[in-house]
Amino acid sequence: MIISLLMNPRQKSLKTAVIPMPTKVAVPTREAEKYFSDTGAIYISPTDSAYTEGWLIGDLRDKIPITTTAFSINYDYKIDKFVVVIKDKSKNNQQIFTNWMQEAGYIAIPPQYFVFE
Repeated sequence: MIISLLMNPRQKSLKTAVIPMPTKVAVPTREAEKYFSDTGAIYISPTDSAYTEGWLIGDLRDKIPITTTAFSINYDYKIDKFVVVIKDKSKNNQQIFTNWMQEAGYIAIPPQYFVFE
């Protein structure tokens, strides 16, 4: 865990904010399988990047809601996107969110899957 110390210049006491450290996501490797169909359907295997993107979206969706002292992430099924609320709308909290996404391995999810409120 990262412990950030926030100090209000008017106060002499320190406030401690605990931000959980993410566990790096490991995308499982997929096995190439031959696909046979009696119906004549043609199976087109997704590209590696599309597979990784889809797997990461599903994995993050399974872990929500995520709430920290700097941000919260939820999923809105109506719009099919992650809803991110940055606390106090500060640049520092935005950076904490970006660092969390990077460290967790979710940075590969394209920005169009996120809505910021």
